[in-house]
Amino acid sequence: MLFLLGRRLFDRKTSLLASYLLAVSTSSIYYSQYARPYSMVVCFVLLSFLSFLKALEKNTLYPWALYTAVTLFALLLSASALPVLICQALFLVISWRHYKGGFNPKRAIVSFSLITIAYLPFLLRVFLPNIENGKVRPLSWLPLPSLGTLVNIFDIFAGKLVIDDVAYTPASGLSLFRGVFGALLFLLCLLGLFSAFRAGRSGPDEEAAFPLSGAFLSSWLIIPLALPAVFSYFFSPVFGEVRYVLYLAPAYYLLASRGIMSLGRRARILAFACLCLAGLLFLREYYRVEKRTNWRQICSYIKDNIKDDEKTAFMPYRNMQEYLVLSYYQAPSLIALIAEGELEKPAIMEQIYDNPVKVCKVEE
Repeated sequence: MLFLLGRRLFDRKTSLLASYLLAVSTSSIYYSQYARPYSMVVCFVLLSFLSFLKALEKNTLYPWALYTAVTLFALLLSASALPVLICQALFLVISWRHYKGGFNPKRAIVSFSLITIAYLPFLLRVFLPNIENGKVRPLSWLPLPSLGTLVNIFDIFAGKLVIDDVAYTPASGLSLFRGVFGALLFLLCLLGLFSAFRAGRSGPDEEAAFPLSGAFLSSWLIIPLALPAVFSYFFSPVFGEVRYVLYLAPAYYLLASRGIMSLGRRARILAFACLCLAGLLFLREYYRVEKRTNWRQICSYIKDNIKDDEKTAFMPYRNMQEYLVLSYYQAPSLIALIAEGELEKPAIMEQIYDNPVKVCKVEE
C-alpha cells in the first residue's frame, strides 16, 4: 500500500525507499505481532488515502465507494483514526482549486456523509460513557501531551524500541547512533517537505507526480497530532501512546525518502547507506531484547482450567492485558493485587468492561 501511494505522490525510487523504512521499522514489526488492530489500521489508512486520491482524480462512483468502505472500516478498527477523516476533508477544501475544472463535489459530499452517519453510533458509544454533568470525564492514565511526547513518537519511528514490560540495556554505542539517526531522519523529513512544496509550486514534473504532495503529507502528519493535543488541553487527555498514531509513520517515511532523493548523488548514497545500516542494527537489537508474553498459551490455559467456584488474581501494574483476558473468559471472581499508587486502576476497569473487581493489597 505504501509503495503504491508513494509512487502516485512522487516516483518509484522514493516509494521503494519509504517502503524499506516501513519494512524495517521496529515499531511496525512489534505492533504487527500485537493482538490489537493497530497494524491493520495502518494498512487501511494507507488504502483510504490511496483510494481518496484516486476518487479525487477520477471522480467516479467506484473509487468513491471504495474510499467510503475502507475509511469506515479503518474508523471502526480504532477511534484513533478519526483525524484521518478530518485531514482528508481539510485537504479537499485546500485542493479545491486544483480539481475545480472537472470536479463535481456531489459524490465527495455523499461519501463523507455516509461515513459520518454510519460511524456516528459507534462514536457516541465511545464518548457518551465518558460524559459526566455535561463534561468529558478525565482519563487519569493519560498524561497531558508535551514536547517530550512528540519527540518520543518520532524517536520510535526512528528505531527506538517499544517493548512492554521488558527492562533492557541497549548495546554499547547504539543509543547515541539512534539519537543521531533520529535527528537525521527528522531533518530529511523537513527537507522532503520543502522539496515537495517547491515542486508543487513549479508545476507537475517527473520529480513530483502529484503537485499537492506537500500539503497532502503535511496535513496527514500534523492534524492527527494537533487535534488530540488541543482536545487534551481544553477537555480531557486523549493523547495516548505511539500505537494510536502508528499510521503517521508512512507519511514520515515518505517525506524522509523525498528528502533523500532531493540530495546530490554522493549525499544520497551516503544517506541510503546510513538507512541500511540503521535498519540492520535496530532489527538486531529488537530481536535481541524482544521477549513477548505468550498470550496464546495463557489464554489456552485459562480457557481449559478456569472454574466457576474459584478466585482468580491478577496484577494490573502497567497495563490491562490480564484483566482483558480474564474478563473475556468470564472469570467468576476477580481479585486485583495492587501496589501503592495503583488504586484507581480496578475502578477504571470496572467502568470500561463492567466486570466487578475486588481490591486486595499485595501484602494480603
